[in-house]
Amino acid sequence: MRIVDELTPHPEDLIVTKYHTMDSFLNTDLERILRSLECDTLLFAGAVTNLCVESTVRGGFDRGFNCVVLSDCIASLSEEAHNLAVNMIFPMLGSVCSSENVKISL
Repeated sequence: MRIVDELTPHPEDLIVTKYHTMDSFLNTDLERILRSLECDTLLFAGAVTNLCVESTVRGGFDRGFNCVVLSDCIASLSEEAHNLAVNMIFPMLGSVCSSENVKISL
């Protein structure tokens, strides 16, 4: 597996290994890591909107996390599939907004 140079992990980064699933929670230690960090809200970005992103948002929702999908930070193979997820599915599982409209408190 090759990691894009700009995304190379730093020594302090946590790494979740995912094997052949669309849901990043399934058979990984992601939930354990997030709970240990006392994280309750997740921001979602990635590809493919209606497959991996949607599966992971559903996984987060099912585990009680507040899910926020960043509409301008996701992409799909077709506009129709993308729009269905963004306009119909994600609003039932959490919030949808652009990255410009997110306020992060640390």
